[in-house]
Amino acid sequence: MKKIETIKFKNLRGEAHMQYLLLFKRHVVETGVAALLPVELRENFNKLLAIETTLVDKTRSSDLTGELAIADARENRNLVGIRHVISAGLYHYDPIVVEAARILDGRYKSFGRIANKPYEEEVAAISILLNDFNGIYATEVVILNLQGWVNDLAEANAEFQRLFVLRNAQITGRPKGSLRETRNKIDDVYRQLRDFIESKITVNPTPELDAFVKTLNTHTAYFNQRAHHRTKLDLANATLDMIPVQHLNGGRAATPLPVVRYDGVPLSFLTDYKVSYKNNRKPGTATVVITGNGAYRGQRKIAFNIVGD
Repeated sequence: MKKIETIKFKNLRGEAHMQYLLLFKRHVVETGVAALLPVELRENFNKLLAIETTLVDKTRSSDLTGELAIADARENRNLVGIRHVISAGLYHYDPIVVEAARILDGRYKSFGRIANKPYEEEVAAISILLNDFNGIYATEVVILNLQGWVNDLAEANAEFQRLFVLRNAQITGRPKGSLRETRNKIDDVYRQLRDFIESKITVNPTPELDAFVKTLNTHTAYFNQRAHHRTKLDLANATLDMIPVQHLNGGRAATPLPVVRYDGVPLSFLTDYKVSYKNNRKPGTATVVITGNGAYRGQRKIAFNIVGD
């Protein structure tokens, strides 16, 4: 009979701890192993898991969530407005307008359904789109009279980013004592349940228990590997896409969002990294400073060129 593999609880961050235990509970019930467990131990586990679930739900919430939803709705209204203007331009009588609409239509569609993306991906997509509309596609934007929409989208996106960062900081800053205490308790109960099941296997091994352990070990291996990959990764090992030449527009600072890849996979702005800029308000060479966030650490810099209007 196989031994139950050890889950590395201390490496499980965020909701992963709760997710593993919910999966364990479901597996115990669905396989009938629950009937073998001491009632008091099982009830204690269920009680603590319910408390942990409630605490995690509270951690997710924020009094800024409502404001964030309003800012997101404003962004989406602008995106819809821009989409309609471009679509109408495709059927305009003036071939110059049609061509401008065709160019912007292709770029807009390349992002997919922006409004349906996770918050951090939506912010990144809008930032890149705005950079393009104020840069290489500025002429087409003028032809379609889109600048008002673009400006309002920029304001909405800036406000959304501000609220997003504040909301995340608020959540991160909340005291975790109760959640940590609950997790320590349920970890202990889980180990007692695991040891009890293993004792049953030793005394009376059955094909059902063997199948239970094999499946549980598969889940455990997945969560242990997931935790391993969430250890801090150094941006020194990341690659940066070259930033195109930027054009100053009406005195606005150039704020291109860099594309950062780790093992070939693009990282998410705000979730995986933050940015700041140097010398980005006048023609010449500017710098983006990229700082790791979340699962990433370290700092990188990349230069880009700015030309005048």
